[in-house]
Amino acid sequence: MEPLSLLANWAIPKIGESLLEIVSGKGWDSLTQALTKSDVDKAIKAGEDAVKEWEKQLEPSQLLFFHTPPDGLNGVKRFLQGYFTNSAVLEQLQKPLINQGKPDRDILSTVFQQEAETNNIKLNQDSLTPWIERFVNAYFQHTVTYLKFQVAKQDYCEQLANWFDDVKFAGIAVPGQEVEKSE
Repeated sequence: MEPLSLLANWAIPKIGESLLEIVSGKGWDSLTQALTKSDVDKAIKAGEDAVKEWEKQLEPSQLLFFHTPPDGLNGVKRFLQGYFTNSAVLEQLQKPLINQGKPDRDILSTVFQQEAETNNIKLNQDSLTPWIERFVNAYFQHTVTYLKFQVAKQDYCEQLANWFDDVKFAGIAVPGQEVEKSE
């Protein structure tokens, strides 16, 4: 069973639309203005793909939705539709879109558990945190904020390398170079 593929049929377009509606009212900077619904959908799809890859490595009994049918009143599809359109979840998913950092995993996990209890969905609790973490990390990496962060980090490292050409950065490949320094 691939529960997140069920999400793609209905909820991903709805999530993209909902997030763009929320973000459009919050004042965008010029880079974020270029964001489209398909960009948001791609970020959500990246989260879905990350979860699918992780689930392939698990035994069936370790899957988050092992005890839950895919469809029906108490099915995974309906649950995920409700979860990803929950206002608290949308608020967290919009954070990277309005330069407020990563979505809060604790809030997402708490809402996930509350929605599961409300809908009588039995979850594998051991898989909940890794499931949320993989989704959030992949989602964040495919948003504009992450790209801006990577550019800023690269720029910062280059500036440091120019100023301190004899400094060696552990874990960061920054070549040293001779540059005239202003005093």
